[in-house]
Amino acid sequence: MKKSELVELYKKSFDDLDQEVEFFFDNYFLPRNTVTHKINRKIVSALHLVTKKMFLRGKTFNFSYVSAAATLPDLRGKRIMEKVIYKALNLLYARRTPFVVLSPFSFTYYTKYDFTRIQVNSKPQTAVQQQFSILNDLRPSFLLSCYEQYCKNFDGYIIRDLARYTQLLSEWKVSNFTINSYKLGLTNCYVCLDRLGHLLDYSGDVSSIYPSLASGLNTPDNWDLMVRIVNVKYLLKHIKYDSCGSYNFYLTDNFFPLNNGYYKLIVSNSNTKISFSHKEDKNTTFTNLTVEELTKCVFGNISLTELLKTQKLFVLDKY
Repeated sequence: MKKSELVELYKKSFDDLDQEVEFFFDNYFLPRNTVTHKINRKIVSALHLVTKKMFLRGKTFNFSYVSAAATLPDLRGKRIMEKVIYKALNLLYARRTPFVVLSPFSFTYYTKYDFTRIQVNSKPQTAVQQQFSILNDLRPSFLLSCYEQYCKNFDGYIIRDLARYTQLLSEWKVSNFTINSYKLGLTNCYVCLDRLGHLLDYSGDVSSIYPSLASGLNTPDNWDLMVRIVNVKYLLKHIKYDSCGSYNFYLTDNFFPLNNGYYKLIVSNSNTKISFSHKEDKNTTFTNLTVEELTKCVFGNISLTELLKTQKLFVLDKY
């Protein structure tokens, strides 16, 4: 794998500054986590898998975040990225990675690969305008404390630590982004804006500080990510359930058929048992379920019992 070819692909695909490209490859590039497609021995398409942790429904999971997915401009539209994504899913499935997350350039594009739209760190904004004062405390430890305080409101969030905020501050500085911290009522918060003044990252209810951005805060159009379950059996075995019971269903995963099959799930107070087979048990009734529906169940506010009972799709409003 030639790093120089990956750098060339990155520069031809994105409008990042040279120092941003250098930062990316110095901090996020790992050959074992880079998936490529070659034509005539040259890399023409690639994506990078960044390992992260997420607190989800009472448990912590390692997952992969897709970054810098790109194909050379003159080769786009030939379904090359489809091959790269499938190869990445195979790699992650073998590693027992439960799910993969990305921030899409187009929601429509990734739905054909059964990625599902979710919302991270979301809650209704208060209508009360709060008094705030500028703190300008940009220590990693301070920003981390703001984030951890904010995350207490949610059942699911991406885990960050001191090292991550040290890295983020360096990254934001390289990109010439604007970072400010504030005292807002009884809590502290921070805001990061990109070079165009768009909201990039924040922690806290900052609508009082940036009223012009308030309509875009914590709405389905902001802070949206897409997620795809990679290893269904592993995830179902380790996730925390809302209630005990038995669940039998046939799962359809159109793009990644390794997940297709008949699942028998037994949840008790002590443990979770799951069996998987490609052959139907004629003595058992199975409910049909798509990987998209299961994803919305796992990352939303609906129990698996209710999902199987109603066979509806559910809006996500907490993750």
